[in-house]
Amino acid sequence: METTAYKPSSVIAWYKYIDKGIISKKDLRPVVSRSWERCLKMDLDPWMATPRCKDLSLLMAKRQANAKLIKASLPAINYVFALLLEGENVSLADKDGFIIEFKTGLDYYPFTLGCNFSERSVGTNPIGIALAEGRPVITRNFDHLAACYHSFSGASVPIKDDTGSIIGTLNGVSPNGKLSPDIVDLLVQASFLIKARLLTGDDSAVEKSKYFLNMIDCLTRPVIIFDAEGRVAAANTACQRLLGLEGPRPLKKLNVNDLIVDHHKTSDEFSLRVRDRVLACTAINKANVEIENEAPKSVLIFDFNQEKKRDVVNNSLEVNLYHDIVGSSSSWLKLVNEIKKVAPYKSTVLIEGESGTGKELVAEAIHKASGRTGPFIPINCGAIPKELLQSELFGYEAGAFTGARIGGHKGKFELADKGTVFLDEIGEMPIDMQVALLRFLEKTSITRIGSNKAIDIDTRVIAATNKVLLNQVKIGEFREDLYYRLNIINIHLPPLRQRKEDIPPLVNYFISEMCRKLDKNLLNCSEQSMRSLCRYDWPGNVRELKNVIERAVIFAKNDTIEIDSLPPHITDYLSGGSDHTNDDRRVNGAREVIIQTLEKYNGNITQSAKALCISRPTLYKKMKEMYIHVNIKLD
Repeated sequence: METTAYKPSSVIAWYKYIDKGIISKKDLRPVVSRSWERCLKMDLDPWMATPRCKDLSLLMAKRQANAKLIKASLPAINYVFALLLEGENVSLADKDGFIIEFKTGLDYYPFTLGCNFSERSVGTNPIGIALAEGRPVITRNFDHLAACYHSFSGASVPIKDDTGSIIGTLNGVSPNGKLSPDIVDLLVQASFLIKARLLTGDDSAVEKSKYFLNMIDCLTRPVIIFDAEGRVAAANTACQRLLGLEGPRPLKKLNVNDLIVDHHKTSDEFSLRVRDRVLACTAINKANVEIENEAPKSVLIFDFNQEKKRDVVNNSLEVNLYHDIVGSSSSWLKLVNEIKKVAPYKSTVLIEGESGTGKELVAEAIHKASGRTGPFIPINCGAIPKELLQSELFGYEAGAFTGARIGGHKGKFELADKGTVFLDEIGEMPIDMQVALLRFLEKTSITRIGSNKAIDIDTRVIAATNKVLLNQVKIGEFREDLYYRLNIINIHLPPLRQRKEDIPPLVNYFISEMCRKLDKNLLNCSEQSMRSLCRYDWPGNVRELKNVIERAVIFAKNDTIEIDSLPPHITDYLSGGSDHTNDDRRVNGAREVIIQTLEKYNGNITQSAKALCISRPTLYKKMKEMYIHVNIKLD
């Protein structure tokens, strides 16, 4: 079973494939490189769009043909889902890679029933590999050949019949890249449970099966399962050892009230009676499981070790970060790593980047990851009139000036005590206010207008600018001492045109977000539309992309965002416009785009392929098909 740890070098391998069209085996696990080789023979495009279910009649036929498999799998799917980390999804695929059963806790998820995850359909992914090689497998981030899956991680285990033939796969997938450490063992044992129920037709209580007990034993943390009346139905070995019990029989005599003696309803903290003492515990996961023809059950996974408890909090935080900050390019992953490192400290942070790159999003992520209990308060220094800025930031006492509120007014710094103030467009702050800000950063206290009393506060400052602040210092528009006081930690956000491999996952994320916001069914993005979006240079960065996707969702006619749903300045970029109703004109338009791109980059194949959002081999193939001859510049 080839499930060794993910190699970050797969990032290097992916860029080598995009730039040079070669598979760097030394940078990949063998199971992944073999999959890439199969994908290369099928000429799969790494910039492909994400799959959607396009044929409901086919889905219904698939479910009907696999009705016995689905019925036998549902108990395992429900329990596996309850035992995994928050954000992980569980699915069942048939022998052809079609998702025929699916369970997720996310409100909106792009990959649903009926999607095909064979290698031929979507390239390297755990389902495709498990079907192709008949073995359990994990794939993470840049293991996937298609850029749209670089934020995903997943594990798949083949389900086999009594002859050893593969009849499907059981899968656990995380859209944020964080997988449970025991996921493969859990899926393997669950597949044995499915096979046993399928072959014997056994529909007795799941908790009595040895395969079920093996499933929950995969978890190193204590797991206990209660029925609707609070009786203990099962517990894993870690829990039984903790309770001083051996074997499942004594558990039947126990009730939830015998074990949990003090449950804090407002939190996940509770006290557990263990022999002659009481342990303070923390619930890691609580879930309800409903299985047809059985009474509902409750699953409790808990921990009593405070050090492990902190690890769980950090894992949950990492999930949230990856969920909120979409992107998997090397520059963006480096940024996420920087956020994790700087978040716990109070040091000031200066975020630099073009407009629309997501500076406020990153600042809020730092605040969320910091563990600070106060609020996150954003302030646009360029939007507040100069004469009001000081009172907004530092507050004022009653009677400080005409029109002052009775009782005075707390400023934003005071309101953000124990929290974070985000000063956006810091380069627009007037010089006299820069002095007051510098004084606050040095003394960590404020004085309201009209008062002589200093108020000590614990407020972190994160500033951001779309200007080169050091240039503002040189021309005298920004104080040098304040610049160095703010620039203790510097984070630079790359423009979207420098991380185009993040466009496909961003497009999918915004489609999901806009469909939910506009109350529309989830849409797909056609390959032609995705190519146009990847080719465009996005001067307005991620903000512009989000606005374009909102427009496209509104104008989409069916279940797919086609090229005519995009604004003309996107579709005409580098092409001078095209007619999408005539095949010959479409081909000629594509040929013209390739020629113009090659000319723009002086025949450099690597740069041209990257601008066109295709691989080098694909570009060579298209040049051959379209009889394009240019003076190719060697890379």
